[in-house]
Amino acid sequence: MPARASPLHHHGLNALGIPWGPPSKKGYGEVKPATIFNGGDPTGLVTDTAWLSWGGGTATGIRRLRIHCAPGQITADGKEAGAAVVAFDLGIRDGKRMHQKIEWFFS
Repeated sequence: MPARASPLHHHGLNALGIPWGPPSKKGYGEVKPATIFNGGDPTGLVTDTAWLSWGGGTATGIRRLRIHCAPGQITADGKEAGAAVVAFDLGIRDGKRMHQKIEWFFS
């Protein structure tokens, strides 16, 4: 079971960036967020993330199934695929340590 996300200041650990955009966005500004959502279509959603590492310069997590669309494919035709999540570019903003970039890769 994935670790429960924590607020940015919890335990002094690195957060995943800062909260941004409308409230539909999830996971940003949290430590080890289980759900990360950029808003919009489901290709920007990763849920039930199990973090394999956290606390160093790069954090990695896995999720078994997510929607993946090939280039030029419409979301409705997307297929579920495994996803690897990588948070990186550790930095400090407003005195708080955070991963400033995130990518996910489908398998």
